[in-house]
Amino acid sequence: MKIVSHSTQDRVHGRVALLESAAPIVLITLSAASPLIITHWRTFYLVIFLALLTASLSSVGLKIGGSRDARPKSVLMNSRVAKAVVMRAGELWGSWGTSSWLLPFLVLYDGIKGVLPELLFFTYSLGQLVSIFLASVLPKSIGEKRVIELSLAAFIACDVLAAILLKETLLLFPVFLVFGISSFLYRPPTDVLIIRIMGNENAGTSMGYANAVSQVGSMVAPIFVGLAISISPILGVLSLALGPLVSLIILYTI
Repeated sequence: MKIVSHSTQDRVHGRVALLESAAPIVLITLSAASPLIITHWRTFYLVIFLALLTASLSSVGLKIGGSRDARPKSVLMNSRVAKAVVMRAGELWGSWGTSSWLLPFLVLYDGIKGVLPELLFFTYSLGQLVSIFLASVLPKSIGEKRVIELSLAAFIACDVLAAILLKETLLLFPVFLVFGISSFLYRPPTDVLIIRIMGNENAGTSMGYANAVSQVGSMVAPIFVGLAISISPILGVLSLALGPLVSLIILYTI
């Protein structure tokens, strides 16, 4: 993100979207390969281990120079950055809550049989892939905050529709496509917004701070949603929108 932050105004959104496209690409690959993963899960965990090891070793040689104008303390004390970081945590609540729970929910609690759950999750993953293109184009025309607002609102609306249409499987396909788009579209413009608040010289510190705090959303969401599902399946689905709802409220204060 520090490297990308030095891109020109016209290219920064596209490059941030491309950088963060790894998550949707991995997700759509996993959804397509889910039958094999379930059958050969031991091999799958071994592949994950090797992939993480390779990634960690390849990052050793990456050298990024610091900026003399960087002010790490000012990043931590900036109230707008703090709000944006909490907003990002709510966004990750939505992204990883759905990624963690949509497929098992459809199979275990909604009782959808055969390949339909996998097709629905593939549709959701495809939506995330589409969002990469939108995230690189829309902010340049309507601004980061507007894109984040529309994406969060669409996510909340799709979550409510998914809860209403749980038994109408075919109607879920267009909902899940928009669900996938809205569950990722807010990520790149939020990161650009955080960098813009503190400037390129503080991009590394800003994003490090944002990642450290906002990962709480990705860790808590699956646990919270799982507990909500154990109380009521419908409540579990609706709880996916809790983080994005908080993020939408915070957005209006930044």
